Amino acid sequence: MPISTTTKPYTGANPKLEYGGFSYFPRRDGRATYDTIKTLSQPIIISAAGLVTDDVIAVQVTPDQGASWQDWYLHGLPVQLSPLNVVICITVPGIYRLRRAVGGGTAVVTGMPGTLTHEPQLPLISDTSIITGPTGPTGATGATGGTGPTGATGATGAGSTVAGPTGATGATGATGATGATGATGATGPTHLSANEQSANYTTVLADGGGMVNHPASDANNRSFTIASNANVAYPIGTTITFTNMSVNVLDLGITADTMYLSGAGTTGARVLAQYGVATALKILSTTWMIRGTNLT
Repeated sequence: MPISTTTKPYTGANPKLEYGGFSYFPRRDGRATYDTIKTLSQPIIISAAGLVTDDVIAVQVTPDQGASWQDWYLHGLPVQLSPLNVVICITVPGIYRLRRAVGGGTAVVTGMPGTLTHEPQLPLISDTSIITGPTGPTGATGATGGTGPTGATGATGAGSTVAGPTGATGATGATGATGATGATGATGPTHLSANEQSANYTTVLADGGGMVNHPASDANNRSFTIASNANVAYPIGTTITFTNMSVNVLDLGITADTMYLSGAGTTGARVLAQYGVATALKILSTTWMIRGTNLT
C-alpha cells in the first residue's frame, strides 16, 4: 500500500548529533512515533536524498533496549548513508536509529517497513521480543558416515577425432645414378653482325650484340645515337660496338637515358675519331657504360 511521509526539522544544540530534515513514517499502533528502527525477520530498506558532499548519517544499534547506542560496524567498516552510499538494507534483527555524524545539509531519509523519527528525546520501544541473544557455540562435528557403494561404470566416451603426432622423418635414401649427358647444343655465332651507316643513325633492337660501322667512303661527320629504353628495351647486359673508318669524326650519343665514360665517370656524348672502336654496355635499364680507342 502507499506510504505517506512527513518532515520535521530538529533544532538540537549539537549539529553533529541532530536528526533534522529526516522524513519518517507516521505513528504506528496508535502510539507516538519513535526514533528507532525495529526489524524482526523482514528487511528494512533505508534510502537518503539531498545529501551534500560532506553529509554522513550513521546507523546506530543498541544492545540493551536503548540504554546505550553505538555506531554499527560490518567487517570493520561503519554502516553509513552518504553521497556515495544512499541506500542501506538491514536484515539483521535488532533496534537501530540514525545519527547525523558529519555535515549540515538538509537530508531526506525514508525507510520501509519500520519507524523512523528525528526526535531522540521520545521514549524507546520496549518490546524485548526483537532482541536476539548471542549465538551459542558451534557443536562438535559428528562422526563421518560409512562409504557408500561404488556407482555403476559410466558409458564409454565417443572416439577421439584428434590426429596423433606425426612420426619422425625417415633416413634419406641413397643418391640415384647420374643420367646420360644431353645432346650438345648448336654452335653460337662466331662474329658480330655488321650494320654500315653513312647517315645519322639511331640504333634498333637488332643492333644489340652487333657492330654499327661508319665507312671510309662517307666523308661526313655523323651522329650515331643509342635508342632510349622507352623506345627500344635492350636487355641489361646488351653490348653495341661502334667503329669509324672515315676521316670525319663520329659523334656517339644516347636518347633520354644516361651514358658514362668508363674510368672517368663523366656523362654525355662522345667523339670517335678515325680508326676508333668503342663498345657501349647496358648495365641498368636506363644506364650505359662506354669505352674504346680514339674515343674522347
